[in-house]
Amino acid sequence: MDTFDQKCLRRILGYRWYDFISNSTVRQRTGQPPVSYKIRHARLRLFGHVVGADPPLEAVSLLKAATPAGLSRPRGRPRRRWGDQLNADFSTVGLNAATAWQRAQDRTIWKTTRAGAMSIRAGAMSIDYHCFIRLFTA
Repeated sequence: MDTFDQKCLRRILGYRWYDFISNSTVRQRTGQPPVSYKIRHARLRLFGHVVGADPPLEAVSLLKAATPAGLSRPRGRPRRRWGDQLNADFSTVGLNAATAWQRAQDRTIWKTTRAGAMSIRAGAMSIDYHCFIRLFTA
């Protein structure tokens, strides 16, 4: 998805392959974050909505449910489940699943955590300092 997004941004700006303009330069000129960041932010927002709902939604029990013991999978790489993807998103932000569940109970803290997910930059993976301080001192 990021590749397609990058290709569309290059086409909008009128850049060709022989212009030798880096992807980071294209991102800076457009001011657009990668699509994968937007998708991660939406996943984390939905997670916070489901976990923080009052009264608790039925989806919370589905999130906490384990994979059935006798389940046989087809050959090949295991399919990526939503919970697996959430755990990957949590690790990108610097959280584990238990801490994320705890933070999602408070909407203001979770909103700051989601903002941290969007401030992680491509390439160097640096985190905005002020967001980092708010994220880990709350």
